Amino acid sequence: MKCKSCGSSNTVKNGLDARAKTPTQKVKCKDCGFESRYILVDEKGNDESISGAVSGKELDLTGAAVVGPEVKLPGAKLGITEAELRRKHDASFIILTAAEGLKEGVYLTDYEFMQLCKLNANAGYRRITDQDQFDKYRGRAQKIIYWSHPKSIEKMKSQGVLN
Repeated sequence: MKCKSCGSSNTVKNGLDARAKTPTQKVKCKDCGFESRYILVDEKGNDESISGAVSGKELDLTGAAVVGPEVKLPGAKLGITEAELRRKHDASFIILTAAEGLKEGVYLTDYEFMQLCKLNANAGYRRITDQDQFDKYRGRAQKIIYWSHPKSIEKMKSQGVLN
């Protein structure tokens, strides 16, 4: 069986998922570590029991047959775009995107904003948020940092509530 990620034939069946409603075979690629699951069906298309899961043909979870020639899944794509990569791993991009989405008149504490970004302090959060580009999105009152829309922050800074 070929790996859906790298195309290698160096895969190993690593158990059955007995908790699933439909019996599924778990398969792991020895080269890239990609794991996938396949629905097990008998020759007539009926679900097999867990005990008879070794024989018959295997279907991936979309229903495409896996036995035989390599299967091209409709809509499957290789790799990710630069934007997808940034949304997943670039903390600065994640923080800027979250800051640009803040609503006017709603103030979040620094901790709430960090949770909104789904980041933790270990991801360099403080180092990134201390950059000048984020000054318009945050203000401080009594040692508490608040995040909001730039108009809201500017309004509170002009009234002396935030500094």
